[in-house]
Amino acid sequence: MRVDVFLLTVLSIVALTLVSQHVTAAAPSPDAMPNPTPEQIDAANAAVLEAGQGGMVFPADSRVANVKAFGAKGDGVHDDTAAFQAALQNPPKNRLIYVPNGTYLIGDTLRWGERQTRQILQGQSRDGAIIKLKDGCPGYDDPTQPKAMVWTGQAPAQRFRNGIFNLTFDTGKDNPGAIGVQFIANNSGSVKDVLIRSGDSTGRGVIGLDLGYTNEQGPCLIKRVTVEGFDTGVFAKHAVDGVVAEHITLRGQRVVGWLNGGQCVSLRGLKSTNAVPAYHNREQASLTAMIDSELIGTGDAANVPAIINNRGLFARNVKTTGYKIAVENTDGTKQNAQGPDIKEFVSHEVLTLGKGSSTTSLNLPIQETPEIAWGDPSKWVSITTYEPVPVEITRPDGKVSQAQDWSPALQQAIDSGARTVYVPHRTRGTITLLSDVIVRGNVERIIGLESEFRGIYGPLDTGHKLTIITRNDKPLVIERCDAMYTGIQFRHEGKGQLVLRHLSMNEYNSVTKTQGSGDLFIEDFAFGGGLFIEGGNVWARQYNPEGEALKIKTDNVGGNLWVLGLKTEGDTQLVNTRNGGRTEIVGGFIYANKANDPDKVMFRVDATSSLSFTVGEWVLRKQPFNLVKEIRGDEERILKHGEAYGRGQGSMIPLFVGRPAPKP
Repeated sequence: MRVDVFLLTVLSIVALTLVSQHVTAAAPSPDAMPNPTPEQIDAANAAVLEAGQGGMVFPADSRVANVKAFGAKGDGVHDDTAAFQAALQNPPKNRLIYVPNGTYLIGDTLRWGERQTRQILQGQSRDGAIIKLKDGCPGYDDPTQPKAMVWTGQAPAQRFRNGIFNLTFDTGKDNPGAIGVQFIANNSGSVKDVLIRSGDSTGRGVIGLDLGYTNEQGPCLIKRVTVEGFDTGVFAKHAVDGVVAEHITLRGQRVVGWLNGGQCVSLRGLKSTNAVPAYHNREQASLTAMIDSELIGTGDAANVPAIINNRGLFARNVKTTGYKIAVENTDGTKQNAQGPDIKEFVSHEVLTLGKGSSTTSLNLPIQETPEIAWGDPSKWVSITTYEPVPVEITRPDGKVSQAQDWSPALQQAIDSGARTVYVPHRTRGTITLLSDVIVRGNVERIIGLESEFRGIYGPLDTGHKLTIITRNDKPLVIERCDAMYTGIQFRHEGKGQLVLRHLSMNEYNSVTKTQGSGDLFIEDFAFGGGLFIEGGNVWARQYNPEGEALKIKTDNVGGNLWVLGLKTEGDTQLVNTRNGGRTEIVGGFIYANKANDPDKVMFRVDATSSLSFTVGEWVLRKQPFNLVKEIRGDEERILKHGEAYGRGQGSMIPLFVGRPAPKP
């Protein structure tokens, strides 16, 4: 491993020491108390609704697991550790644990239950729902033996759909060994609208958001997260899998804003205000794509770089002030970016296929994911307002069985005139969807509240095809459900924008954006089928197509596809761009974990289309991808494995561009 003289500064040595010694405590024993009844949970949720404080409030019958039903006080005086742990410990699958506004005092690590999966810790509002560590709390006094306020699980990569939303975590005073949140999620999962702050007057604490305490992290989405204080604001580590982050604010770190010790990080909208380096891309496997960011240096920042890069880096539209230089680059070209502003910087030579190719990224226009007003929960309509239809079904294996089809009930809820349709958590068992549904009329949000949907599923060309057809003329969000065992196919035909967010589905799902339909936004979405783009615009954040059902995971036919953080598995082609399409991948992790096709190719682009990407590959079975097949005229060009930079047995591509250079 390269050791640069600069890395041996006291700054880096201290950072290395602090982030490599993670210890988590045994789970606290919750008070001997039975789980609350459904009626008690409903009463607690009704009380929040009646209080009228706003924020993310759910219907009284939503069955979200309100921590006050478990005995939490939220008064900043009583110790609520046991109540939280009772809600977290061995809950039913897919539990949404709800935290109403208040200050909840804890004295030990809050640990996810035995499953360590499919749990959401959800606050009513970021600034109103506060979980605070006691001042001078035992066990949090030694920075060399750090301890977390919250621990969400550990490898292997089965921590599906974990999430933390709309909360503040305060590590209190005199807790120098504190870590705010240790978070892991796989395939889909998110930390979103969260503040993590050191309550100490000098900002003491080890790490704010720790994403590197366990291997096999991600893919996951970190969005609108602020970290104040701590030695390190955000820490990532390990070569597998990757982290996607957008609109991150870092303030007052003592050693480094964000330390990447090996991950593929896709980062847009970092705002750092610090007297220390804002970002350190360290270790051999580290690859970072950073765009549209602002790094503000204060005080001693005049003596250090804004970004320290020791491996692979792509940066675009990054503004810096107050730092010695914008980027100190010790790998690849070893060319620094003096700054103050970075229009476009690549740590290594840009990869292309042939003379006359451009060497700059596509820089496609970017739109924010639409946010739709939460609305009055008393006016939401539940799918369980209506009745399912008994049906006899023949499964792909030929077996016949009886089932309850909830699709007609969902259709009635959509057609009721309500703006929000919801599914109470696990009400009346699993929701089974067996027939097509058309989304139309007034509905603006369909929210699953982490419920599980079931159905018949099988190969896309032979199995059951449940299609959700969107014919909306205004923005529509479909979010927060687990449909791993439902063969749902989304077909977007509406003129309005469509957001598919916080969804998890299996390899027999697909999404089609039809010609002339409104813009499509994908956010924190794991599925195994294909994305078919028939023109128009698609913006994707934490986009994870990883099944083997089709030969091509994404087919961009004449559209504009922008992706912040792509993750895939298997042997099949990742993206085919044709018929004038444009595809830009801003960071991603490619897991070559199958060995069925020795000639497999990641990306294909035809003579009418253009492509640029930043990705890192990790190879499990000694069979890496070829990288690009590019068609230019009658010529077929292939960028093969071994012609790129190395990342383990795989490839590291800080930037590839496949498009002709503009004419002078």
